[in-house]
Amino acid sequence: MNFKDLVNENLLLLDIKESKKEVVIKQLVDLLDAEGVLSDKDTFFQAVMEREEKSPTGLEEGLAIPHGKSTTVKAPKIAVARLIHPSEDWESVDEDNQVSLVFLIAIPDSEKGSTHIDVLTNLTTSFMEEDFIQSLQSAGSKDEFLSIIYK
Repeated sequence: MNFKDLVNENLLLLDIKESKKEVVIKQLVDLLDAEGVLSDKDTFFQAVMEREEKSPTGLEEGLAIPHGKSTTVKAPKIAVARLIHPSEDWESVDEDNQVSLVFLIAIPDSEKGSTHIDVLTNLTTSFMEEDFIQSLQSAGSKDEFLSIIYK
C-alpha cells in the first residue's frame, strides 16, 4: 500500500501544543472525519480508545501508532500529529518513551486482516530507516514532512 493513498496534508497536525493522549487522538479522529473518512467519528474514537486499553501503542524513539478497525471507516487512512511537548502519559513498549510523533491508523473492519498488517509493516519498516524519524521531527512544513513519508 502506497503512503500517498493513506496520508495527505489535510491529515497532518504539525507542532500541536496538546500532549495528552486522549486529546491528541481526538484531534486526529476529527481530521479523519473532516476528510470524509469516517461515517461516525464517535464510534471510531471509541474503537481506538478500546484498542488503547488492550496493549501499548507507544513504541520507542518518540513514536506511537494508535489504530482502530471499524465499520465506520470508509477507506484506510493515516492521520499524523507531531507534538511540541512530548506526551508522558502514553503507554509504550519502551517505558522511557515520550511520544512526539503519533500515526493514527484507520482501517475498515472488512480489511482488518490484510490492509491493517500491510500498513503497520510499511510504517515500521520506514521507522527503521536511518534518520527517518529525525527527519520527520525536524521537517519545516507539511510538504517537507510528506516528501519524507512518500519516499
